[in-house]
Amino acid sequence: IIPKLSTNMSVGEGLDMPQRAQMMVSETFGDDPFSESFLPSLAHARQHLLEPGAPIIPYALSVYAVVVDSEELLNLNFVGKNKVCGFGMLPWDLFARPRWSCRLKDHTVTELTAPFLAMHVNWSTSDDVPLSGGKTVTVDVTTSGFVHAVVAWYSLFLDPISGAEISTAPFAAAMQGRHWRQAVFFVGEQQRQAVACGQQLKVHTSYVRDRLVFQFLD
Repeated sequence: IIPKLSTNMSVGEGLDMPQRAQMMVSETFGDDPFSESFLPSLAHARQHLLEPGAPIIPYALSVYAVVVDSEELLNLNFVGKNKVCGFGMLPWDLFARPRWSCRLKDHTVTELTAPFLAMHVNWSTSDDVPLSGGKTVTVDVTTSGFVHAVVAWYSLFLDPISGAEISTAPFAAAMQGRHWRQAVFFVGEQQRQAVACGQQLKVHTSYVRDRLVFQFLD
């Protein structure tokens, strides 16, 4: 065990590692899979710590999402028009966070779309690590309601031969009692809209280094 950030480690005689590593295993994934800076750490390791072509575990991930209507989730993060002792608290919404975490099954939520594959990222095909990317998908509205947020989870692919993977999906058996939750990406007030069954939504999913972002396109 070397008590250092991997980005502070060096390879060479008398240094942290006598030679480059032949494999990398990592669990630096949060509720937002990019929030713990896995990709920048991997890019540094590819350049400084790993042998060329060294296998990475996990080697890829798929992000899944669903568009939801949920005043309950919205109220976890926004004060809105609620008053406390007669005082309006709306200005405090300036400090609201764009992302929250929750256990989806513990909240009252209406799924406005079926869960969909938002994007897939594979960092095993090249020593060049993709630090950004994006994908746009069109999804059908299956239930009428009001768009409040996009809830996301993901699957990590561990081994291409056995097909082993682990999922942070809301009802995945492996997640019962575990620390991973689902990530809630709140829709900005200007993009909160009423939608009707049969309507289509164009959802753009992107990542840049250490964060996942969802946007609704016209």
